[in-house]
Amino acid sequence: MNRTEKLLDLTLENEFVYLIDILVVVCGSIRFCRVFFAVI
Repeated sequence: MNRTEKLLDLTLENEFVYLIDILVVVCGSIRFCRVFFAVI
């Protein structure tokens, strides 16, 4: 794995954590959580 790929992986990982944070905030609405997990 070269340096660029490592950097890309790190960026994707950070974005994923950021998305999880947003989901947790939005999931203050239990109804949204139910819909979201039903979709998954």
